[in-house]
Amino acid sequence: MHAESTSTSPRYNLVKECSECAKACFAVVSRLVSDANDLGNLVLNCLLHCRQCSNECEKYPDEEDIQFCGIVSSICADTLKEITVLQLN
Repeated sequence: MHAESTSTSPRYNLVKECSECAKACFAVVSRLVSDANDLGNLVLNCLLHCRQCSNECEKYPDEEDIQFCGIVSSICADTLKEITVLQLN
């Protein structure tokens, strides 16, 4: 995303969606590292932003770096969904 944001013609929606995913995931990880019991809406927020990032990345199938970013975002969203389900049980 750094390369995209510093390019001569950045795709702003791509940068925005993936940056929001990164911020949301960092918030979840920060809470987990601090051994917090209540993640509140942080997991849901991260899951939604990662799905949006992944969907945005899918619009660029010929760009390997962007596709990799989308795959990682999708894995993150799936993992957080599993964490949420485990917390509910």
